[in-house]
Amino acid sequence: MASDIPVQNTGSEWLEHGDGVTCQSCHYDGTHRLPGAHDPAFVRQALSVELSVEDGQFNAQIAVSNVGHTVPTGDPFRRMELQICSTSSCGQPLSRSVIRRDFRGPKWHLERDSTLTPGVPREISGTVPASATWWRLYYQLAEDRLVTALPEEEVGYTVHEGPLPK
Repeated sequence: MASDIPVQNTGSEWLEHGDGVTCQSCHYDGTHRLPGAHDPAFVRQALSVELSVEDGQFNAQIAVSNVGHTVPTGDPFRRMELQICSTSSCGQPLSRSVIRRDFRGPKWHLERDSTLTPGVPREISGTVPASATWWRLYYQLAEDRLVTALPEEEVGYTVHEGPLPK
């Protein structure tokens, strides 16, 4: 057994945060598509980011709403990163703040959980590097070791982004 605790625990999260709303009421759109983490438009509507910059420091409020579980949920390698970048392509982020569940082994245990809880905004702050001009919230779906072997749409996507406020 790799773990004594469940590493995919969306059902229990729903029992805690779902407020009696069924999974189907959000994830069934009548087309049998079942939108979820692999649907950028679906995720964008559930997440908001307010980012400000003052005296060389950024402050971001990230919130998830109308969701019955934590975000990200499901596969343990899923994560979101608030990235501060020098260009809009964010090819080489200057800084990253990671939102995820961190499991460690050899017998997996939950070391840290920074996932977003419905209705509880997360504040992330840090120093703005001198060459920074852009920010983005990136949702990575794939495990790091698979990133180069998968098509981009299976790796991840930008949820929200914009120029850093002056």
